[in-house]
Amino acid sequence: MSIRTLVAALFCGTASAQVITVPGDVPTIQGAIDLAQPGDSVLVDPGTYFEFDLSFGGKAITVASTDGAAVTIVDAAGLGRGAVFDNGEGPDSVLAGFTIQNGRAPDGADGADGPFGGTGSPGENGGDGGGILIAGASPTIVACVLTANSAGNAGAGGDGGSDVVGIAGAPGGTGGHGGGIAVVGGSPAILDCSFLGNVAGRGGVGGEGGSVVGDGADGGPGGAGGAGGCGGGLAVHGGSPRVERCAFRGNRAGGAAGGGTGGAGGLSLIDGGGKGGDGGPAGDGGSGGGVAVLDGSPSITSSLFHDNAAWHSGAGGFGGPGGEAVFAGAGGDGGKGGDGGDGGALHVASGASLSLLNATAAENTAGFSGPGGGGGIGGQGFVVGSPGDPGSGGVLGAGGAIEDSGGGASSSGTILWANEPDEIAGSPTVSYSDVQGGFVGTGNVDADPLFVDLAGGDLRVLAGSPVIDAADSTAFGGISLTASTATVSAATGGTVDFALAYPLVATDLDGDARLHDDPATIDTGAGPAPVVDMGAYEFGAAPPPPTSYWLLGTLSGTSPGFPFGGLTIPLNVDAYFLLTVNAANTGPFVDTLGGFGPGGTASASIAIPPGPPGWASLTAHHAFTVFEPSAGLLDVSAAIPLDFEP
Repeated sequence: MSIRTLVAALFCGTASAQVITVPGDVPTIQGAIDLAQPGDSVLVDPGTYFEFDLSFGGKAITVASTDGAAVTIVDAAGLGRGAVFDNGEGPDSVLAGFTIQNGRAPDGADGADGPFGGTGSPGENGGDGGGILIAGASPTIVACVLTANSAGNAGAGGDGGSDVVGIAGAPGGTGGHGGGIAVVGGSPAILDCSFLGNVAGRGGVGGEGGSVVGDGADGGPGGAGGAGGCGGGLAVHGGSPRVERCAFRGNRAGGAAGGGTGGAGGLSLIDGGGKGGDGGPAGDGGSGGGVAVLDGSPSITSSLFHDNAAWHSGAGGFGGPGGEAVFAGAGGDGGKGGDGGDGGALHVASGASLSLLNATAAENTAGFSGPGGGGGIGGQGFVVGSPGDPGSGGVLGAGGAIEDSGGGASSSGTILWANEPDEIAGSPTVSYSDVQGGFVGTGNVDADPLFVDLAGGDLRVLAGSPVIDAADSTAFGGISLTASTATVSAATGGTVDFALAYPLVATDLDGDARLHDDPATIDTGAGPAPVVDMGAYEFGAAPPPPTSYWLLGTLSGTSPGFPFGGLTIPLNVDAYFLLTVNAANTGPFVDTLGGFGPGGTASASIAIPPGPPGWASLTAHHAFTVFEPSAGLLDVSAAIPLDFEP
């Protein structure tokens, strides 16, 4: 099989993309999405669009505003979520440049009360993802503002039915997770977004315990109150989302509900009256005011957390009254108050993991605990029953910045300062970070970061800050090229996706160069110069110069390679090499020539068509070059092989 035969086959069946405008071509965003075909773009003019539950339907399309999120608003008006990605969307399904506000996930229904002699049903959990729900999908969300969105509130537990024995009240449901965005499986990219004032769902109240009829038995205990939802801004419940250069401000997890009241003890004309049912325990407050990782393995880079809060727990339920009799029954004991939510900025549940790189968290708070419920009154009789004991209060939430109960979080280059009641709870791995009060780890310091205006929320730092040039540059990795597969069937073909990384052009939260040296500061961090700063911002940096990549290939091996600009591109020149040069971004080559994103990453793909059996003898190698128009070739990656198999 000749190289030129393969080159010719690569150009069969190309299609042209279309642009659909809103409201020019179609009055609604969803209407334009419905008309779009894979590869098309929907461009939306400024305005407020009262739409909800926007769905891409699995299409690889771009939906973008023409003038940015400040003037292009999707207002769900509390009628549903802003958008839903649950049809297997991939990275080429892009939502860019919108404010998504007033989204609301569905509330859980209240449980039914139990009939005579029967138990009530539990309250339903609230729905996840008020602004955006991503379920088993991997879309790209860029430059969006998620504000005033709410996960669903949970339903109350049903009451226990009356009977000759006490029947417990049913528990309330758990509040929905992820006020701004919930990820339930998948690997979405969430880039350059702001999460402002979003709220996770509230737990449902426990049902009342059933009262006893007639024989002096103890009343039914109250049902447990439901826990508050986790992740005011973002909740991850499976999957591995990538979050870069995002700001989380003023989000809170969901409040917990109180326990149900205990049922009344039974009456008795002869024996002692029954004891009142104990009050149900309250639910715990929601954890993770900014982000909650309940399951999965997200990464968060160059992001900021300010004024977020895990939320408060509920009060224990009141004990039920004792039954009346000659010797009246005692009142039920009050239920235990719930524990406050943990992790004002970030909560990582046991079994989950988190990679946190160069973030800033300040003035975030864990949740308050709830009071215990009051004891029930004693029953009335010749001898009045004793009142029940009050319930114990809950425990104050921990980890104003980070709570990591299972030790699955790793944090490098972070600033954790002025969070309440403490900075860190649990056992995350922390290095090259500024932690108020100190924390064990390589390169960690405990020194005032010198914020520009902490009270005003400006968490950039002033000259002379100890966080400048003090983090670990190696944490950003090096130049790399990876492919979604190392083999392609020669008979059926397939699409190969490439991931490119060049950290020297990564940017901070302001869009300035992430790796920048301050000449007035002695380097105290690690890695090759320029040494990166701690925190979400890079002091004194400017936007990086325009830097581009070019993905090239060969079918003739990697040695001796092609010398150019003082470097050697590890690819031999042949017809396929010339095709990748001359036909970049054409036909089967998608985004093989372009500019890096602010994180120093990019992606490209090649669609390999089906071919004859002779293709199975071929091996293609690919590498990518990095260049600036004014400076020429800057760097080149190693080559990776792609084998054609039968």
